[in-house]
Amino acid sequence: MFLEGKDDLKSLFTITRKILTELHVLDKKAKTFIAGEYLDIYNKNLRDKNSSLISKIEFSKYLKLEGILIYISGLKEFCYNDGNLFLGHSLIAKLGDSLDFINVSLFG
Repeated sequence: MFLEGKDDLKSLFTITRKILTELHVLDKKAKTFIAGEYLDIYNKNLRDKNSSLISKIEFSKYLKLEGILIYISGLKEFCYNDGNLFLGHSLIAKLGDSLDFINVSLFG
């Protein structure tokens, strides 16, 4: 990790503290956001054709938080295990400055 000055470190600790304080809420928001982006993809392309469609709530239950990455640049990512919905790939949700999720991608 490269820090240019004390302000960088203070900023990093401030956002980390805020995320950890709001972790339960942010985890739920992230799962809802990911389900909104990837549920249709799963239901249309990856689910066993003999099983019924799953709901956003069911989809969210598969997701397990594995890590939170907070970069000095300001980028914040919540990394989820997909519960094998996407053949073991990770789902990474990017958190914006206003603590709303702005993007999600499949990784791995």
